[in-house]
Amino acid sequence: MLAPQLTPTRTVISLDGMWRFRVDWNNDGIDPGWQNSRLDTRHEMAVPASVNDVFADEAVRNHVGCYFYQRDVQIPVEWVDRQIVVRFGSVTPHAVVFAGGTEIARFKGGYMPFEADLTAHATPGGTVRLTVVVDNRLDYTCIPPGRINVLGDGRREQEYLHDFYNYSGIHRSVHLISRPRTHVSDVTITTDFTANDAGTTGSVNWDITTEGEPADCSVTIIDQRTDEPVASGSGRVGSATIPDVNLWTPGVGGLYDLEIRLTGPDGTLIDLYRQHFGVRTVEVAHNQFLINGHPFYFTGFGMHEDHETVGKGHVDAHVLQDMELLSWIGANSLRTSHYPYSEQWMDYCDRQGIVVIDETPAVGLNLGVAGGILGGTEVPSTFGPDTLNHETQAQHKLEIERLISRDKNRPSVVLWSIANEPESQTDASRDYFAPLAQAARDADPTRPVGFVNVMLAPL
Repeated sequence: MLAPQLTPTRTVISLDGMWRFRVDWNNDGIDPGWQNSRLDTRHEMAVPASVNDVFADEAVRNHVGCYFYQRDVQIPVEWVDRQIVVRFGSVTPHAVVFAGGTEIARFKGGYMPFEADLTAHATPGGTVRLTVVVDNRLDYTCIPPGRINVLGDGRREQEYLHDFYNYSGIHRSVHLISRPRTHVSDVTITTDFTANDAGTTGSVNWDITTEGEPADCSVTIIDQRTDEPVASGSGRVGSATIPDVNLWTPGVGGLYDLEIRLTGPDGTLIDLYRQHFGVRTVEVAHNQFLINGHPFYFTGFGMHEDHETVGKGHVDAHVLQDMELLSWIGANSLRTSHYPYSEQWMDYCDRQGIVVIDETPAVGLNLGVAGGILGGTEVPSTFGPDTLNHETQAQHKLEIERLISRDKNRPSVVLWSIANEPESQTDASRDYFAPLAQAARDADPTRPVGFVNVMLAPL
């Protein structure tokens, strides 16, 4: 999924700020019909932020079930004959989005961006009531998984299988986006290079997806150091070479933009989008991890998006502070333990040359650790019809594909981690993970695929 971007053909309006807010204490979900009218509440909630640490009420912090967010969105009068979408950077773990009283999107999984199409419900110059129902419940079909216990007084208690707090809410920025009905919807960029006595030449391949009516497609490759073009081409699928290429290098960075233009028969600009990338190679050979053909030794950290008050809510200053601490201690890399980090995190790593192991939210896939090795008397079976099953596996595959779709063009990402400390020593674990590892390789054959071991036999 493409990141939101202001261009001559696209407009982006932030919907961050205060939203009306109400807790669904009875866990009725959408049954109360609160999305059909203005929320009857005096409470407000900041976006982006986790709900849990904002209110001085333990019941809100520990609530297991749904929260309702709502705000009114004004549509600019000039947005005529445009596609209008609301883009959520992350709603964790699950969301249902309504325009007025009509459901327009449903997303299970959290940590990843998704869009809700407002076009049919938005009148230029009018107002749309936007309601988001956030459900924080985890079960065995979720990634990460969990289970719900019902207490003696009828209250629900979330038992989750990972070792960090289960924050929930609208965690990343929300944007109202206007774009042409004919537009660039995706692009995949792969790179390579050759080096000899005459210099280093980069090769860039692109595969562009568009929506809407047929249009001519051209690309220009721009060096971010100078903002000057260094190569060009045409067609949705194509390639170009960059002489004297500036390779993306750990600790340094080095980025280019692929500027994509869609034009009509008379040359009129229809859509313009810029996707940054870096020219570099990654491979594992002779027991060494190689970046641009040179051995790379990871000295870094697994981290967390976790801050006072906002929880997992994105704050630019917090990202910058964490990155400054990484630099101060001499780290050259990080792992996005144990879920995908915000796009702003990843953009910074691309710019600064920080190497990233990019991880899915698949943590807690080890009931032996969760309930056995760490104190339980009976080690349960992790993979089976009553625990993590084919529904879990299908959701896990979707999480892998979403992660790769979002971050495939990032030079900082050198390896996909498809799980953290899962059960990996059993035949059932091999049956579970083999198709998932293959799905990752199918989605991106250019990077290694791995997982984080927990002192158990590897798959």
